[in-house]
Amino acid sequence: MNDQNERAAIPGAAVACLSLAAFGSGISLRVNDALLPRLAQEFGIGLGQAAQVISFFAIAYGLAQLLRGMLFAVAPADPVVFLAVPLALMLTAAAATAIPALRASRIDPMAALRAN
Repeated sequence: MNDQNERAAIPGAAVACLSLAAFGSGISLRVNDALLPRLAQEFGIGLGQAAQVISFFAIAYGLAQLLRGMLFAVAPADPVVFLAVPLALMLTAAAATAIPALRASRIDPMAALRAN
């Protein structure tokens, strides 16, 4: 058999998208070069970490603009959504931690230690 037939081909669109993402990240770093030392000093982090933060926010902003068109009947800066979503996530996190904690509080610690 031919080795090329067995290998999975990488789609050209994926390579193009990754190249554009890398280019955009590089451009965001180049634009913010002057801010990096100041940002690093203000937050007490290294230049590499400051560069990662700037890249992350640049990519997040781009994705937000991309997904903006998918919002139906919701404004991008809707205060109700900005309050409801974090509240729902906090309640979910509280329930996910409280239920096992309540179960664990009912167990006698000495009995649990002896069982191990």
